[in-house]
Amino acid sequence: MDKKNNILILYLPAGRRRAHAYPPLGLAVLAGYLRRRGFETVIDDLEAKIEGNGFLPSARLWMNCLSVSRNNREEIFLDREKVNAYLENNRHAASFEKIFSRWLKCLNRDVSGFNYVGFSVMSIDQLSAALCFSCFLKKKLRVKIVFGGSFFSSKTAAIMERYPFPDYIVLGLQFLMKADF
Repeated sequence: MDKKNNILILYLPAGRRRAHAYPPLGLAVLAGYLRRRGFETVIDDLEAKIEGNGFLPSARLWMNCLSVSRNNREEIFLDREKVNAYLENNRHAASFEKIFSRWLKCLNRDVSGFNYVGFSVMSIDQLSAALCFSCFLKKKLRVKIVFGGSFFSSKTAAIMERYPFPDYIVLGLQFLMKADF
């Protein structure tokens, strides 16, 4: 794999119930767009692997209706204080890195082989997970970080100002033509 021209796109677990039965269609559209432009592109749905591995989609939907305490292993991302402490001062690193080690095992691929890691963010809970995981990957692997998804709007410049590790934020697929990877 030519490292300068590939991207791993991740759909992460949300802190609460899953928002969609399947990863967003926009990820497939994005992957097709990038492939046509010479990127080797891989999409990985970590949420499905962690929460519903081996379940039929209908069973997975039923599982998502369970209470947060029964269906959520990633409750740390709901604790804004801990998330901010990790992002700003690397506090609680052991708790976060235990989760990230499990996520890396679930990916079942060498993330260091990718030059870009993209995060599809559909909710504030996924944003917390994406910020923390991208911070971890940026420090560990020095990959370029790309955020996108329906959560973002033109007011997300504040994220880029507050957190130095996202390299790009894609604002809707219509702006993709202008994205300079």
